[in-house]
Amino acid sequence: MLVEEFNLSIDLAKDILSRSIVKKVKKGNFARFSGRIPEHIIFVLKGELAMEAPFHEGVDYHYAVFSSGSIINDGASINNSFKTESILCTTSGVLAILPVDHFYTLLDSSIEFNRVILKSLAKKSQIAGLSFHFRIEKDHKKKVLGMLRAATSFNGKNSIKMSIKNLASMCYISRNAMPKVLKELEQEGHIKVENKVVHLLKE
Repeated sequence: MLVEEFNLSIDLAKDILSRSIVKKVKKGNFARFSGRIPEHIIFVLKGELAMEAPFHEGVDYHYAVFSSGSIINDGASINNSFKTESILCTTSGVLAILPVDHFYTLLDSSIEFNRVILKSLAKKSQIAGLSFHFRIEKDHKKKVLGMLRAATSFNGKNSIKMSIKNLASMCYISRNAMPKVLKELEQEGHIKVENKVVHLLKE
């Protein structure tokens, strides 16, 4: 699955798997707990995980949904000053869990592995920038739609499960205003909301 999901050579995929623990996870399991220094790099082979961090003024926390083909903890392992938040398995799945010491060994020995990690970090940096851009947007509908696109960009399904309270917090919009914004976006055909899951529709 590493070859297909991460576009790796067979040799690198074998090397990563030989150093990793491949683990099946159930919906509701935590892949990472808040505030801890990461001890593993996680390659999502199957399933979906979500980070629902509390948004505080002046702190760069970002919601994200990770699906197969995503890497978790790469940035936090390179920069230990990162604030880590809990990551929850929202579906059953399969993870390849690579210890941090092997992560550094591969960084030192494999150009291909470096390219994979750089690609992952670049995407996360782009998403962080988009999140900041849309957070200061004045138009509520543009802000919510932009933030949802940024938050779900790791997810091939383009969907995210999030409470009204958390979504309002992420977008810096009052909790009372959020239902109206979501309803208008749904009426305009941008999103569909089902059981607290927001689906972004293709335009």
